[in-house]
Amino acid sequence: MKKESWIKYTSWIILCLLFALIFGTLTHEFLGHGLTAVYYGGNIERICVLFLNYENSSFFIEPCIFGRVWTLIPEENINNLSMTIFTIMGSVTPFIISLLSLLIIIFANFRNFYLRTFFYSLSLWVIDPLFNYVRPYIFGGGADFQDIIQYNTLLPLLIGILASFIFLFAIYTIIVREIFTQKISSRKKYNTTWEQLKQAGFLSF
Repeated sequence: MKKESWIKYTSWIILCLLFALIFGTLTHEFLGHGLTAVYYGGNIERICVLFLNYENSSFFIEPCIFGRVWTLIPEENINNLSMTIFTIMGSVTPFIISLLSLLIIIFANFRNFYLRTFFYSLSLWVIDPLFNYVRPYIFGGGADFQDIIQYNTLLPLLIGILASFIFLFAIYTIIVREIFTQKISSRKKYNTTWEQLKQAGFLSF
């Protein structure tokens, strides 16, 4: 690969991963926690993504660890079910986006490197529920985890297991698609990643 192409591809990969980090954090805080609070009759007081904050119709700079949202839910709507859903939706939302992105990668035929990398970066954002619901079992901590176990002890474990499976399968798909099947695809053209996986001998059905 030429030096210019290597720089171009590397820059695009970094850009996609950065976009996934920002988009995933915004998805976690705004779509996950924020809109769930609105659904329960509350409102979003303030939201922070990495270092950019929005409050009272104005933006300002103040760093936070990845992201945070400040919401206000009416007391009459606060119960075990609503708090469980409010807490869990933070990681469930990017989990769903990651799963859909992975399915798109598997079944679609993206010959464009840039488009493939974009969906790869979204599929890897399943690391959000991994970070929130697997890491605390090993190292402790985790704000969402500490909140959710007050209402439900089985749900975070289930999400952690599913997220681990999706993350490993995403890595597996990227390796098979971009590395292992390159030699195969140079001899024969396959229509989809799904066919590449089967021809590579990883899928028997």
